[in-house]
Amino acid sequence: MAEEEIRICLLQNGKTNFIQSLKFKILAWTKEKILKNIESLMRDKFTHPKEAFDFYDEDKDGFLTKNDFKNLLKQANVSILIRGLVAEFMLQSFDKNGDGLVDWDEFQGAIAETEL
Repeated sequence: MAEEEIRICLLQNGKTNFIQSLKFKILAWTKEKILKNIESLMRDKFTHPKEAFDFYDEDKDGFLTKNDFKNLLKQANVSILIRGLVAEFMLQSFDKNGDGLVDWDEFQGAIAETEL
């Protein structure tokens, strides 16, 4: 965040709301950066989403786990400090039936949602 943006944010929101606004901007920037890194990884390494799914399904049981997502995020150069949280968020977002795992249909559905 540029110095000028910080100054404008302070003037518009006051000190109390400034922290909230700053957190929101950092989170939005982080999410955008993570998504770009993942997209770049997928584009460079795989020709089809199923290849990515099969590659990251480490134990080849047909499901992605939190650890599988952490491995994907590691290869996408996501910081180890937030990798676990982001993996948990991805798992919860993709897991439509709530079983704590992501199958191919859920993975494919999540990809289709992000392409809209």
